[in-house]
Amino acid sequence: MTTLFSYIEGEKEKGDERLSYTALAILFILAVVVPLVWVLIFLKAVIHNLGDSTLVTKLPAEVEKEKEQDV
Repeated sequence: MTTLFSYIEGEKEKGDERLSYTALAILFILAVVVPLVWVLIFLKAVIHNLGDSTLVTKLPAEVEKEKEQDV
């Protein structure tokens, strides 16, 4: 990482700022955009694995009887 910054500083001294902006853009993409995409893919997978909320599974009759006795 420090090598990239020293490279950018060296290019600024030469007067070629266009290359340093390109290096900063690449660094920005690697540091911000790529991890954000990973987080969004992870959240999409988590939401997808939650299942269908319209389907309600009925409890077995024994469990329902135990709950009625507890009340």
